[in-house]
Order: sequence, then structure tokens, then C-alpha cells
Amino acid sequence: MTETFVVCSKCGKTAEYYQAQRTGWLIRQRVDAPQGHLVIRCPDHVTEYARRQAGLPQQVRTQRVADNIDRGLWTSYGDNYTACIGQQPPDYEQDGCYYISYHKELLPAFDTQTFTTIEQLIAAMREIEPDLRKWKLTEAE
Repeated sequence: MTETFVVCSKCGKTAEYYQAQRTGWLIRQRVDAPQGHLVIRCPDHVTEYARRQAGLPQQVRTQRVADNIDRGLWTSYGDNYTACIGQQPPDYEQDGCYYISYHKELLPAFDTQTFTTIEQLIAAMREIEPDLRKWKLTEAE
């Protein structure tokens, strides 16, 4: 079985293609370029310029996500799937202080991804739903 690796065009960091897609890498066709000319950046080097080259919204950071992460943000995707984000307590023993949990209907999470920076979290959120305005706040109980 062959593996495909991607290389960040800024720092040279490499990752296996499918793992990179799940961990917030920017891997997109360059706008107005021949097929196969890609913008490839690791989560630490996704810039407004790189997003503009890929035809994505340039805003990488958003105050709304940082302000509302502890209130719970979620979005629906696919066929009755939901992605929820949150922040782990500082004394949590696992790497990463932000997470995305994936749910099918009202069942417990079937998968979770962790991130160490807000930029990585937002990049992964944009992979699920590119328009951050469509992420909703959890209803107050």
C-alpha cells in the first residue's frame, strides 16, 4: 500500500495526506492556476495570504471563537452528524487544550481531535464548515 505525504511550503514539515487533512493542514487547489498547483501549509503556517491563494476567506483568527469556546460551539454536517468544540481544563493530562468531538445524532462522540493552538482549531473548524458564522452556540440551560 502506498502512502502520500504533503510538505508545508513554508517550513518543510511533512505529514501523511489523510492525517494532514484531519489535523488542520491547508491543502487546496491554487485559484486561477493549472490543475495540480496546490497551496500546502501546516497548521502553524496557514496565513491570510495562503488562504487568499486558495480562494478561502482570509480571516484565520476570530474573536468570536475565542470568546465563545467555553460556552460550546457546534455545527451540523453530513447526514445527521454534529461537530462540537470545547476547551479542556488546564490540569487535563492529554496534549492539546482545544478539542472537536464528532457525534452521530444524539449518541456519544465517536471521534475526538485535540489541538494545541486556537489557530489549529479554527483551521479544523473551517474544514468542517468554512463559514464560521454557521457555527452555533449551545443553548443555555
